[in-house]
Amino acid sequence: MVTLRTAREEGTDRDAVPEAGQLDRARVVSSSVLGALLLGGLMVVALAAVTLSTAGSDGISAEALLGLSIPGWLASHQVPLTIGGYPFGVLPLLPTLILLWLVGTSVATAARRLAATAWTGLLLIAVTASAHCVLAVALAEAVTGGSAGAVLAVPSTSGLTAGLLAAVAAALGLLRAGVFGEWLDALPTSLRQGARVGLFVVAGLLAAGTSVLLIGLLSATPDVVGLFTQDRSGDAIGLLLCSLAYLPNAVIAGASFVLGPGFVFGETMVSPLAVRPGPILELPLLAALPTTSARSWWAVSLLLPIVVGLLVGRYCRRIDAARGDRLRILAWGLAMAAVLAALAAVLAGGRLGVGAFDPVRLPALGIALGVVGWTGIPAAVLVLVGHRVAESAAAVEAVAFARVRSEDGDESAEDELAEGTSEREPETDQPDADQRDTDSGTADETDPSVSAAKPETDEDDGPSAPDLGQQPRGGHDTVEPSAGSAAVPDTASERPAVEHEPGPDEPSEHAEVWPEDDQDAVPSTSAAGSAGNTSADRA
Repeated sequence: MVTLRTAREEGTDRDAVPEAGQLDRARVVSSSVLGALLLGGLMVVALAAVTLSTAGSDGISAEALLGLSIPGWLASHQVPLTIGGYPFGVLPLLPTLILLWLVGTSVATAARRLAATAWTGLLLIAVTASAHCVLAVALAEAVTGGSAGAVLAVPSTSGLTAGLLAAVAAALGLLRAGVFGEWLDALPTSLRQGARVGLFVVAGLLAAGTSVLLIGLLSATPDVVGLFTQDRSGDAIGLLLCSLAYLPNAVIAGASFVLGPGFVFGETMVSPLAVRPGPILELPLLAALPTTSARSWWAVSLLLPIVVGLLVGRYCRRIDAARGDRLRILAWGLAMAAVLAALAAVLAGGRLGVGAFDPVRLPALGIALGVVGWTGIPAAVLVLVGHRVAESAAAVEAVAFARVRSEDGDESAEDELAEGTSEREPETDQPDADQRDTDSGTADETDPSVSAAKPETDEDDGPSAPDLGQQPRGGHDTVEPSAGSAAVPDTASERPAVEHEPGPDEPSEHAEVWPEDDQDAVPSTSAAGSAGNTSADRA
């Protein structure tokens, strides 16, 4: 019974563990979603409070703060509004970027706590997008009914826009947390590297747009200072906040300017080659707009995207891949950059009432074509030229390497030939060595083995037969050969050896001249004599 009860208790504990884990996961997900919503709401409320305080109001009421915060939250999600019967679609992008960062950071933190997989990441994206969609629909209904028609927002459009923006922010946060790493690794290498190239292109174009904007503001410094100092300090703070909120919009407009299409701000049209002046809104950020006709030196700004293209081409040229793969990576990157640039142009523009400042339009198609033309063509040319230069350099290097190897081979062949010659020198130069020994007066005895191993003939001097030494007249005693006799053979001593043939029982008179070990290497007397006669006949 005790054992059964223990097993039941253990089974209960095991069943409770997954439930506790599921509860913890639910808490993490809910805290992540609610935290992102709360942080976004606090940001909007803070901006509304600052706006009301700088507007000259005697006091900030809760009703006024709430009435401004709700449209502000919708505007930060890029929800189009209608204020006082006039469309308001040119929404500031800086609050949107802050909201994207908050949502992405919250979702990434939750994913790390959950050790989320790719499917868990998709669940987080769905929950986050659903929460923002529901809240946007509720706020759109509230602001439309509570303000008696002063601010209008379409609930369906509000929910769809806010949900899509939240999903993008959550996906970016999960990518930063590395949740979709396995799925990204499964993609083709050219596509992954093309995404990096696309981000590089977008960053370069934004930098070019920022530089143009700064040049315009610096050239209009007196007007900017006058706008900040013409009213009280509260108005200056409000103008500064408004300029900062629309700063990303102005940077995108500057990028459109350097790409060629330019932008339209109501009746004002600005491009590097043509300018149509119009009324200027009293905002410090808009002081950078030109008030005169286009200058000839403005065309120099078209070189900025070309420089970006050259940098991109240099980056692609460093990729360790074939020429076709590099061009494919560049094509993917340009396509991604063109899409992002067109989307940014749509978000940066919109309706602005019905007066002289409506609409604010950045041509998305023209910007996309500018990205492909001004940036893509120089990059592709640099990739092609760089690949050909690399091939030429590789070919020259290969030829030089082959030449060096051939020279090394000739030198090694000469060295081998010299070594072989030096090895054969003791055989060919033996008479010279014997002659030197004779000249020096040494009385060393010649090694019989050396003389025996040298039956070779010389084409110039005739055969060199082994020296048998002089024979005594009165007997068969052996006389040791001297150094001189080894160098110069005596033909007179060879003839009696040929003419005298010993009998079968008589030993040869030359038997004791050569050692027993070298008898096989020494030719017979008759062979030596015949060789000498043949040489004599030949001579």
